[in-house]
Amino acid sequence: MSKLDSYHMMIVSMYFNTIKDFINLKIVCKKFNDNMKKFHFNPIPLTNKTFKHFPNIETLHLWKKHNENFGNGFIVNVVEGDHEYYEEVNKRKKVIRKKEFYEIIVWFEVDYGTVVKNSGLNIKFKNVIYTKNNTKVYGFKIPQCIGSLRDNCFSECKTISSIVIPPNIRSISSGCFYGCCNLGNIEISTSVTSFGNYCFFKCEKLSNIVIPLNIKLIGEYCFFGCKKLSSVTIPPGVITLGVCCFDGCASLSTVNIKSIKTIGNCCFRGCSKLSNIIIPSIVTSIGYRCFSKCSNLSNVIIPTSVSSIEDACFNGCSNLSSVTIPSSVTSFSNKCFSKCRNLSCIEISTSVIKFGYKCFNKCNSLRRMVIPSSVTFIGECCFSECSSLKIVSVPSNITLINNTCFYKCRSLSSIVIPSNVIKIGDQCFSNCVGLSSVELPSIKTLGSYCFYKCSTLNSITIPSSVTSIGDFCFSCCIGLLSVTIPSSVISLGSGCFVDCKSLRSVTIPSSVTLIDKKCFSKCNNLSDIVIPSSVTKISEYCFLKCEKLSSVTIPQSVITLEDCCFDGCSSLSNIVISTSVTSIGDKCFRGCNKLASVIIPSSVMYVGDNCFPTHTVIIQKSN
Repeated sequence: MSKLDSYHMMIVSMYFNTIKDFINLKIVCKKFNDNMKKFHFNPIPLTNKTFKHFPNIETLHLWKKHNENFGNGFIVNVVEGDHEYYEEVNKRKKVIRKKEFYEIIVWFEVDYGTVVKNSGLNIKFKNVIYTKNNTKVYGFKIPQCIGSLRDNCFSECKTISSIVIPPNIRSISSGCFYGCCNLGNIEISTSVTSFGNYCFFKCEKLSNIVIPLNIKLIGEYCFFGCKKLSSVTIPPGVITLGVCCFDGCASLSTVNIKSIKTIGNCCFRGCSKLSNIIIPSIVTSIGYRCFSKCSNLSNVIIPTSVSSIEDACFNGCSNLSSVTIPSSVTSFSNKCFSKCRNLSCIEISTSVIKFGYKCFNKCNSLRRMVIPSSVTFIGECCFSECSSLKIVSVPSNITLINNTCFYKCRSLSSIVIPSNVIKIGDQCFSNCVGLSSVELPSIKTLGSYCFYKCSTLNSITIPSSVTSIGDFCFSCCIGLLSVTIPSSVISLGSGCFVDCKSLRSVTIPSSVTLIDKKCFSKCNNLSDIVIPSSVTKISEYCFLKCEKLSSVTIPQSVITLEDCCFDGCSSLSNIVISTSVTSIGDKCFRGCNKLASVIIPSSVMYVGDNCFPTHTVIIQKSN
């Protein structure tokens, strides 16, 4: 305390918070008895009781609206909900001590209307904002005294074509120029440190903007939909680009983001002219749909600092031809490279353990994919509609090949399924029209539509581990000649072999108890089939239009022949119905024009409508 002279102690006391601090200083050291008398301004808010401690005050500072002003009332703007009006500050407060000052300095926030209302008084306002209401009253030219532009200040002002931001302004708040569709030019003072959310949202004619070096914050949706904005340099103080910051900036061709650590979701989505971008080595995450639909982006190098690439990050980058992925990335998220139609080469490190949903969907130029041995999960539709994909190496760690994983991979001619895979999901190889051979070593389940329309597939060995064959699993495999179903299979799904027009023979084991509806429908070349004695029901449309099927024996185990079961089997001349059958469904043998006679056993209790062909058939009822 003894080392400070009175002047320096006065400087220190300027940082005191309460009158008690000043009084304690006076009590502790007589040397500073006159400290408060040296002040010609109040360093703290004063009241009628504490004013006496600062007898020489000439300048009054007011930090808050309710601070005592000693009878020096002035007009301020009052906002209540959607209503604004002006009234005298502390109007309802009784004046006990009246005091005149050389100057009154107001630090609390006031609008420009307050400044105008009090012009001519000895009051200096230090924190003046310009509001939406002010623009309606005082116009679009921003006064020099303004320190900040309020939320939605110029929003939807369609007549503004250019504007100058004066040097005192520190911040441009949320939605300030929202929807100013004719704003083409803006000069921003170097004093500005932040752009709020939606600041220049859909300023569709804004073609160029110089972002001041002092800017520290660029808010979410800041330049969303600025269709003519062609280039941007982000100042070094900005480390985060918010959600949808440049989303829809269709003319943006160059952007410098050297200082950025975080790139928000949808940040550059739809920047269709952006051809190149250097992702800084300090970026750790690339946000959801960050570069989605950047249709001109041709090359991307992802730095080693990046550990996650979020969903649909490069979705729709139709010109992207190559990507370098560092070992720091451990998973490819959903739709990560979906619809990257020119992507022909991608190097994947052994650190990757997961491919997400539709990860490489519609990558039409991708010809070869070596999936590293580290990968344990491949999501649904992962390689669906990769029409040029010819070679795929599936690692041994995979246990499930998910639904529609290779759907419409038209160039895929062969694939080896590793022994750890126990299930092939629904539509997994559906419409793989070039697939001629598949090895299925240890599969337990073949999903619905698994090999649907694999028109080149002429043979397949179903392993003895398979217990069920899904609905329409091999339907429309028009090149399939023969199938041997192992004894492990207990059910054949609906439409399992429908429209297998070349299928001539099928071996069904005695383990099968159900041949589901449409199972062999429209197998035009199927001439012979043995239904095992384990089957209890032949479902509707099961052998519909099997035009070369000439003879069928219904085993004793079958109880029901359902509707349209053998409808349109035009070569069927002999049918033996067992004595266990109790019901023959509607149209069961309709169109079986070579069927001359049928012996219906006495067990049959119901014969459906239009059950037999329209020409004369001798129906014998057995005893």
